[in-house]
Amino acid sequence: MKSNNKVSIVIVCYNEGKLLQRALDSVFAQDDRDFELVVVKNASSCDETLRICKGLEGRENVKVEYRDTNEGNVAARNYGFKVATGDIFVSLDGDDDLPPYIVATVKKVFAAHPDADYIFSDYRLVNVETGESKIMDCSVIADDQGWLVGQRFAAGTMFHGTTPCRRSTWQRVGGYKGSLYGWQDVEFWMRVIASGARGLYVNKVLYNWYRSSKGVNASTPQFRLWEVNLDNRIFHQKFGDWGMVCEGFLHYAANDFANPLARRLMRAQGWRLLPISRHLVWLYIRALVKCWLPLSLVDLVVRVKK
Repeated sequence: MKSNNKVSIVIVCYNEGKLLQRALDSVFAQDDRDFELVVVKNASSCDETLRICKGLEGRENVKVEYRDTNEGNVAARNYGFKVATGDIFVSLDGDDDLPPYIVATVKKVFAAHPDADYIFSDYRLVNVETGESKIMDCSVIADDQGWLVGQRFAAGTMFHGTTPCRRSTWQRVGGYKGSLYGWQDVEFWMRVIASGARGLYVNKVLYNWYRSSKGVNASTPQFRLWEVNLDNRIFHQKFGDWGMVCEGFLHYAANDFANPLARRLMRAQGWRLLPISRHLVWLYIRALVKCWLPLSLVDLVVRVKK
């Protein structure tokens, strides 16, 4: 049972400028002001972002960390969690914001459910270009008691980054992984769920996600999706359909073999598919040959029509 319910809100910022101020305003407007704020400035070149961060220095229960090198959002978030002192983490992107009841709600739920490793909730998805918004109902991936059902998450991966969790949950899986541009949250929660951690649904909107057609999540290359899925075989074997993942990736590699990213991924991770189902053997051989052979020889050997 956890006795420390101190909340640390961790914001990683890059060049958000005035959007960062919106995020901070939502943090300082919390009904429960007893929390720690950690802001990680990830080697930003934006003068306004720097000015806002400098304005936070010296405030009570606020840490501002300046990183000289941008090693990606993943490294910056892990760093923010590492320097945070709370037992409960709330991660917030620099261009999103929180409703005012979040800190109070998070404390109450974790105190009432010491067996919960993380909590997930509905969130408001806002289209930056049109201003339209809708509530994403995450109750569909929970059972009647509110506990997350891994198979339902595998079918929809509803929740994303701002999902409050215990420090021990983050430590349990070794933090966020690699430089998975745009997919680090999905990958992290796959590992958390596969580890046996328990998630509880909260019937509230816990954050506002401002999504742009030019944002990271809208421009993530397809090979990253397959990289995440191949890295999480245990998750798919427990809760999803590993065979479907294998077949989908092989079709991708066989059809997009001229793409150097697809070729590199098949060469590096094709072994993760082994042992392969019998009905996928020929597809596996085709994808392997196409991605290993020099492009100039592919037409000759496997007779691919261009």
